[in-house]
Amino acid sequence: MSLPDFSLNLVDSVESAGRFLTWLGERRPTLSIDTETTGVGWTDTVRLVQFGDGAGGWAVPIRNWRGVAEAGLAAVAEGRDTVVMHNAQFDQHKLDNDGFPTPRWSTVEDTLILSRLKDPHLPAGLKPLCSRVFGSESVAGQALLSEQMRTNHWTWATVPDDLPAYWAYGVLDTCLTALAYDHLLPQVPRAAYDREMAVLEIMYGAEKRGMKIDVAYTEALRDEWRAEAAELRAHLQAKGIQNPGSNHQVTLHLKEAGWVPSDFTDTGLPKLDKTVLASLTERYGDVAEPLIRYRRLNDWCSTYLDTFLRDRDNDDRVHASINTMGARTGRMSVTNPPLQTLPSKEASIRNCIIPYNEGEVLYAIDFSQIEMRMLAHYSGDAALIAAVEAEDLHRFCASLAYGVDEADVTDLQRKIAKNTNFARVYGAGPQKIADTAGVPLAQIQGYIDAFDSRFPDVSKFMNSVTFEGKRRLATEGQAYVTTSGGRRVVGDPDKVFALTNYVLQGSACDVFKQAIVSVDSTDGLRGTIVGPIHDELLFSFPKATAEAQAQAALDAMQDLTGFRVPMRCEVTGPLTRWGSAYA
Repeated sequence: MSLPDFSLNLVDSVESAGRFLTWLGERRPTLSIDTETTGVGWTDTVRLVQFGDGAGGWAVPIRNWRGVAEAGLAAVAEGRDTVVMHNAQFDQHKLDNDGFPTPRWSTVEDTLILSRLKDPHLPAGLKPLCSRVFGSESVAGQALLSEQMRTNHWTWATVPDDLPAYWAYGVLDTCLTALAYDHLLPQVPRAAYDREMAVLEIMYGAEKRGMKIDVAYTEALRDEWRAEAAELRAHLQAKGIQNPGSNHQVTLHLKEAGWVPSDFTDTGLPKLDKTVLASLTERYGDVAEPLIRYRRLNDWCSTYLDTFLRDRDNDDRVHASINTMGARTGRMSVTNPPLQTLPSKEASIRNCIIPYNEGEVLYAIDFSQIEMRMLAHYSGDAALIAAVEAEDLHRFCASLAYGVDEADVTDLQRKIAKNTNFARVYGAGPQKIADTAGVPLAQIQGYIDAFDSRFPDVSKFMNSVTFEGKRRLATEGQAYVTTSGGRRVVGDPDKVFALTNYVLQGSACDVFKQAIVSVDSTDGLRGTIVGPIHDELLFSFPKATAEAQAQAALDAMQDLTGFRVPMRCEVTGPLTRWGSAYA
């Protein structure tokens, strides 16, 4: 797609400021806004605001022309025309944090969301998107700017705001964003896009409100874990491992003790991740067990506790980043801190998070086994449909597979059932399931065979998804599935088997996001979501109304139709700390 000769302009005089405001007052099909900032953190500041359309645009340096930027943004905020951004969450936060008027969310469109909907398997950043759509010439300015910044040792905070390569680069981004919007919008399902934009606005609000941190508790927990880690380090040093963080030193010690590695990294070094270390605890427990604990404590302190304490604002709130389409399947992710990777059985870290205000309590509402319910829905297997309504799904499945009463299912049989049920949803093979669960392959394979015998329509469904994916790859050039919410999820040509996971996880994601929209549109619930974690929403409610609000949120989340099985949720609360739900 060929590009026009853009008119790129800088506000650097009173006369040019007038021309900019006149230009901004003209009607145009698409207006795009972007910012250049000192960095990507929550407190980094805006240096430039850029405005553009498909023909050209303007950069307004804040250092000398803040009032001009404010006037332009105020005019946009008061209008009703469409405003396009690429990563609207970021730019809206930056503008709002620095005290600028911001466009109303009802007028905002986002090419980052459009890109992820159209090509969920490809990089969605503006530069990769423009390279695909407009060709390499569209991003040539990035190389020029990068070279000048490298030569002069400039950062995004110090590069001169009147440097042509800098401000023109920023303006060009708005022009490309406007053109990309016109190109992408007709190619994505409108209902799916509208749902994603609604979720984006809601999560923007959750990011802005943040999560309240109990500082005293967090500091005490960090001190406790640091002291324990110091004791473990001393123990390991006494064993001859001077640096427990060094895989090389640990490997040498274990080899001297008789360990023969069997699993290696791509570079040929022995693996020493937590799975490998866990397998060594029986024989080398005096080293493996304390090493696992030592590394875990250091990771938890640096990843979570230090982040909570370092990044909190003046109200002791941490503003995590919520990526509403963080995975190919559309699942959300939370970073800074990465709440998606919180250890599932460690309540202590979650206990750092408390209600927003005095007189409030937390409630956690979690979709129950949503992906297994999706598997029952899509497969239509009558036995599995009955199983998902059982009190203990995995014990029920184990009883059917092993031919015993539920009361007689052993803990090992239930563990095998649970690991295999979830792993098959994710497309894992028998060997991978066995390795992850720490169970012999024969036992996993035995359960799979029995499962397939009792739930025959499941394997038929999985095979049909793979077959259709291969057919589409051969005839359309892409192996893909369509989720319940109408999104297309593309698989890799050499991993067509993963499409089963994509349709199940993607559809579960659609349900979760629809639940978010339903909750936020329910009277009395807007602005109560603290954040999403996997299939769970965390809320903060006033004590006086908490029970009624929690019930209203539950009703909104479960108000779904069109599925063979109901999508159930579990409610936990009231809580004074989030971790109480996991204790």
